[in-house]
Amino acid sequence: MSTSGQRTYDHAIREFVRWYCSEPRLAFNRTVVLRYRIHLEQRQYAPSTISLRLAAVRRIAYEAADGGLLSPELAAGIRRVKGSAALASASATG
Repeated sequence: MSTSGQRTYDHAIREFVRWYCSEPRLAFNRTVVLRYRIHLEQRQYAPSTISLRLAAVRRIAYEAADGGLLSPELAAGIRRVKGSAALASASATG
């Protein structure tokens, strides 16, 4: 990954953590990530930005599961959360 790409990804992770810590939560799970996607959509981010930010969150879930901090089932649920672009293209073709 390029230096610019790494900075973008790091920023996306920091933004998620800031949002996550600003709201009362019990767990890091699929429902929380879906709420984060709704938050991004309400802020009218471009679909590509939402997809990038959700990719960073999916990476957090993968790393947490790999390190034993998150169950594989919870990580799998988080990985299934898709970005706005994926939802738009799925509804256009379905």
